[in-house]
Amino acid sequence: YFKSHLAIGEIETEERPIHWGYIMAKSLQVGSLSSVTTSTAIELNTTPFIQGNNVKVAFTSPAADFAGSAKLQGSDDNSSWSDISGTTVTTGGGAFVSIKLPKYIRLNCTVRSAGTIVATLLD
Repeated sequence: YFKSHLAIGEIETEERPIHWGYIMAKSLQVGSLSSVTTSTAIELNTTPFIQGNNVKVAFTSPAADFAGSAKLQGSDDNSSWSDISGTTVTTGGGAFVSIKLPKYIRLNCTVRSAGTIVATLLD
């Protein structure tokens, strides 16, 4: 199942299977943000979410009301951060992108006027 109703600032880091039709995948929530801030960084060290692996990212908005700009950022040292190309979302969610995983990852909401944005890694 997919859990997208976390409290503000709460991060789900447990891998959970989700079902979409006949597809079953492992998932890892990177962050759920309802303000201009960054999520707590996650070290990617558990299969299948390991540095260098290619995965999909689902950007969702629980009420489909996100208005703002958010992006994923990666780091090799959990100190210096850079944007992960192609991961900026600007509206209500429903976006899927493919990325190569860094060692650490976080969600950064840079502009927000309404709603919540959630980023989840999918194997």
